[in-house]
Amino acid sequence: MEKLNVGVVGLRFGRHVLENQLLAGDGLPFLKVVALCDLDTTLTNELAARHQLTAYGSLDALLADPRIEAIVLFTGPTGRAGLIRKIIHSGKHVMTTKPFERDPVAAMEVLQKARAMQRVVHLNSPAPLPHAYLRQMMAWRDEHDLGRPVGARSEVWCNYREKPDGSWYDDPKQCPVAPVLRLGIYGINDLVRLLGPPESVQVSHSRLFTERPTADNGHVAIRFRSGALASVFASFCINERPGYHVSFHVYYERGMVQYESQAGLRMTATSRSGQEIAATAAITSAAGYYGEYQWENFVRAASGQLLVGEVTPEEIVAGIGIINAMARGQESGRSEAIGHEEARA
Repeated sequence: MEKLNVGVVGLRFGRHVLENQLLAGDGLPFLKVVALCDLDTTLTNELAARHQLTAYGSLDALLADPRIEAIVLFTGPTGRAGLIRKIIHSGKHVMTTKPFERDPVAAMEVLQKARAMQRVVHLNSPAPLPHAYLRQMMAWRDEHDLGRPVGARSEVWCNYREKPDGSWYDDPKQCPVAPVLRLGIYGINDLVRLLGPPESVQVSHSRLFTERPTADNGHVAIRFRSGALASVFASFCINERPGYHVSFHVYYERGMVQYESQAGLRMTATSRSGQEIAATAAITSAAGYYGEYQWENFVRAASGQLLVGEVTPEEIVAGIGIINAMARGQESGRSEAIGHEEARA
């Protein structure tokens, strides 16, 4: 598989991915970084000189570089659809990060436009294909006919003691119920894949240790159109080793599936005939919750290969609907309905 030549845009957050996944790490076998771009030209020039890459001061200049086949985009979510529209019209593919956008209409339009133009737009959550733990959950659900989903519980926690830095993470409007948006979003997107279109959201949040003006402890309750109920708890307040803990439980009418990042997967169920069923799987890597990107799948898709079971634009937009309802609920303190344009899964 030939490497894809890419430019990286947005280095405040993107620097970490650049140095740990693209220049050394999971993306190195699949992508070749040739250029960098950020509004902070000092940072751009510094990193470009250090890694012997081309520095650009504007997106337009970067897109004019004929060597570049794809853009790895790490700007904030607000208005990102407009940047993606410009990128795909320049003939390049896009890998970006969660959350995808805040405007569900703009998100749907650019995703549909990309498909019509045969441009690839991927992000780390929802990932193009389900990660290993989610694939196993789906396989057990189908193989053992677990029935209708009844509910689910997603939890993720770590130990952050953050200070304000002037980024969008400091803005409660751009970063509502911050730990849920920043970490719980992985669980939200997995819940959409498993439970379908969401209907309403209610939030609760607090500030315990952070010095940012945004929360560091948060909970979201989601009702789905199917009647399934789910909760998402995310916290920056818990110091447990190793650094991140992920728990994801799904309850069906005939059984349950549990995932714990420290212990793996377990299923217990009762068949239609009354037989007790149990299974385990030693999947302990919480890929998808720790910011992993499916670089190989990105290159495969950019080369024209079909990814069977790829996430749909509707599923991506449904996650945005939950985020927007979270933002409204943070202000109102009430349960917030998710509009039709926001719940397209």
